[in-house]
Amino acid sequence: MKKALEDKGHKVTLLQYPNERATDEKLSWNIDIERGIATRNGKQLILKDFDGVMVRSWGTAAIAAEYAKVFEKLGITIANDIDKTTKSNSKVATTKIFQDANVSMPYTEAYLFSELKENDLLEKIKAFAKGKELFVVKSAYGTRGEKVQFFDDPEKAKSFIVSEKQANQKGFVLQDFCNTGKKASSYRVLVVGGKVVVGMELTSTDDKLISNVSAGGTTRLLGKEELDELQSVAARAAVALGMECCSGVDIIRNAYNKKELFVLEANDGPGISTIVDKHGIPLHEWVAEAFVQKVLKNLGQKTNLNNFLAPTGNRVNNDTNPSHALAKAVTRSPSKSRLGR
Repeated sequence: MKKALEDKGHKVTLLQYPNERATDEKLSWNIDIERGIATRNGKQLILKDFDGVMVRSWGTAAIAAEYAKVFEKLGITIANDIDKTTKSNSKVATTKIFQDANVSMPYTEAYLFSELKENDLLEKIKAFAKGKELFVVKSAYGTRGEKVQFFDDPEKAKSFIVSEKQANQKGFVLQDFCNTGKKASSYRVLVVGGKVVVGMELTSTDDKLISNVSAGGTTRLLGKEELDELQSVAARAAVALGMECCSGVDIIRNAYNKKELFVLEANDGPGISTIVDKHGIPLHEWVAEAFVQKVLKNLGQKTNLNNFLAPTGNRVNNDTNPSHALAKAVTRSPSKSRLGR
């Protein structure tokens, strides 16, 4: 991402906050929120001098959000709406946002432990599970499918939920199980600049009920017709969560009703590396361009945001040369622009 922005003539500074996983001490800055400065080895940066900030975090999303809010208060453009994306880290909050925005999803009930008496827990689960051969339980926080479990027994589900509460989880989600076929499958659709640009089908390689790449799932790029079908569902989810600049929306298809599509979640860290490294799609360049266009728009400069990835259409697919589509869309912005990441 840094190179993609620099190739467009921008100055990019990596501000890695302390205690981030996989910390590179050479990049770590001491960010003084009160004074609005960042210091390192005698060097000093004035935070308000930045034009835009793109937050990238791993395992420390809450910390990243706090730093991002500092920039936001200074009137600096943030790639994605920080308040909404912070909420989206919680599957409980995401469920409520999707329900309010009428985003299509499997029947779901979301609970915060602070709002639920433990004595009522088993009854809630039994009522939800009644008549179901299988149902899904998700902890409020978790990545890569690590906190997603499938149950046919309410008692076992309760044991899992209680253990998660003891591990400081804030809540949980009960969700109908949707059969996606002989092998678990899902779609990861990338929304960039408010438009669907590319997507993958993820398929499990064994009898696992999740299809995440981290769990051994395989990927296949989607064609134009497939993307067209998923566009409205993915875009609605991305907009609901304030992730128009960049998001990855996870969608499943009901095996018993092929026209029925459900959103599971959306992320502002959408696994760009798989698209770029495995399939050769320059997604990082498109995200960089969408970010730049948003910054320019907020600075009151003319942008080509509405024509992003034009004129061949608003998405890239197997029938379109990605680099060709990008070359026609990019406009270089002033080299004096400074972007933080």
